[in-house]
Amino acid sequence: MPLVSGIDFTSRPSRRKPQWASAWRVSSSRVELVELVPLPTWSDYAAWLARPFDLIGIDHPFGLPREMQREWGLSETWEGMRDWVTSFESAAWRQFVSAWRAGQPPGRKFRYRATDREACSQSPLNTVNPPVGMMLRAGLPYLDRTRMVEVYPSLTARAANVGPYKGMDPSPRQRLLASLKDHRGREIVIPPALAEVATQDAEADALDAVIAGLTAAWAVDEPRFGLPERYDDWEGAIVDYLLSAKRSTSSAELTK
Repeated sequence: MPLVSGIDFTSRPSRRKPQWASAWRVSSSRVELVELVPLPTWSDYAAWLARPFDLIGIDHPFGLPREMQREWGLSETWEGMRDWVTSFESAAWRQFVSAWRAGQPPGRKFRYRATDREACSQSPLNTVNPPVGMMLRAGLPYLDRTRMVEVYPSLTARAANVGPYKGMDPSPRQRLLASLKDHRGREIVIPPALAEVATQDAEADALDAVIAGLTAAWAVDEPRFGLPERYDDWEGAIVDYLLSAKRSTSSAELTK
């Protein structure tokens, strides 16, 4: 019975704003949430990643836009890109990217990966509001791509059509959680106590960790853990059921 995890990631975890992690048991008939916990320190995060999960879905970019490999003269390997990015201290990385953006013309200050355009997600060169670029820098040292995939919970939230779900009012989060009734034909089981944790977090980070885990629960049984058959390994690709269906439709149309 596979055990998977989903993580809502922050580049500066603390007790006030921790990482959130969910753990799920997956069977042929059901997907059960068994843990939903905050991870306020990097030591907590590393210890969670070291647990024997079959797959972990993490909500941060796994790579940079391919344009940057050419523009910055970076290694053509993902490992080389990772090592270059992580050679910067966090503040130095923010300063480097901000200075580069300042020199770009309007409309070219942010570059996007192919998967960002698919998912309408933020550029990994955005270092503020949300600081996706800082999440890239902070997350890369921990990545093991043999058992970790990039996920994007906002795709599920958009499809649920509940509107903004961060804030003091828990009702949008309750509606979003209630919309998760089945998991591609499998029953979703969320204990009431953990549902309360997911919906009472005003930042919605706990709920995003729940959704990230559900994505991992789908991907664990998929070929290539749900990654597309063709994608730029240097950039990475978001794993998601909705994107997979969209990609399949596009491929079918191309073969007509």
